[in-house]
Amino acid sequence: MAVLAGQGVASAAPTDVYISASSAGSTVTVTLHNNSGAPIDCGVFGTRTDWNPEVDPSFVFSKGMGNALEEGGSPDFFPVSTGDTEVRFQRVPDGNYNVDWGCYPKGGGRVWGTKAAFSTSATTEPTPVTVQSPPPLFGSLG
Repeated sequence: MAVLAGQGVASAAPTDVYISASSAGSTVTVTLHNNSGAPIDCGVFGTRTDWNPEVDPSFVFSKGMGNALEEGGSPDFFPVSTGDTEVRFQRVPDGNYNVDWGCYPKGGGRVWGTKAAFSTSATTEPTPVTVQSPPPLFGSLG
């Protein structure tokens, strides 16, 4: 494992792992782009743009975060192969969100992600995404 991390990930650049986010209706799609040369483990979460974890310690949507916001809690990162990996979150309420994320190699080395995920080793800012569900087909029935 250390040999893999040393060759593929330890020398990877800060921009070798990044995300993109989009929405269609009430579904948010986050694509993790892993160009590090090795598998990594990641966590991704969405919060409202005005999120304050001191006031509202919860995510609107997440994968791989486990109970990280609870006292003594920890994330449950998921594996991401090289290339592109899509994660879909359905039934997200309308609104403006920031998508934060963090990834790391199992064998150690460089980490990637946002300040909210890796406060001392951030490589990027959160990715904004807006969810706007289409209006009903037939208007209101009232």
